[in-house]
Amino acid sequence: MVKKVIFIALVIFGVVGFSYGVIYLSEKYLVGQPPVVAKEISCIGKGGEIHQVVIENDIVKPNHINAKLCDSISILNKDDKNREIAFGQHDKHVTYNGVEEKLVKRDQSLVVKLNKAGEYIFHDHDQDEVKGSFSVTNE
Repeated sequence: MVKKVIFIALVIFGVVGFSYGVIYLSEKYLVGQPPVVAKEISCIGKGGEIHQVVIENDIVKPNHINAKLCDSISILNKDDKNREIAFGQHDKHVTYNGVEEKLVKRDQSLVVKLNKAGEYIFHDHDQDEVKGSFSVTNE
């Protein structure tokens, strides 16, 4: 009887240990992997729609754009302060079509050709709550 209890305890311990190992390894090696980076395409000679975004009174309108590859996004600053427009999360900027961060003064625009499919965000580096996003599809 004692041997049977010890055997059952070892089986349970083994199953729990194995399950923990699988969870630990999957979190360590699967979660947190860098995302697949979308391939940039050449939009030279390709026209597309220009999507206008306006920053006014610390508000981005519209706050999301749906676009297609080779469209453009134009971010117009209507505020009295300079905007340091950056792509990606605050303090973890990414480059989008050669632009990581760009100074945009009052009544000036940053125009970027959308050459990578995916979901992206932009923000004012100096006031990161001023932000917007855009989706770029192949169609």
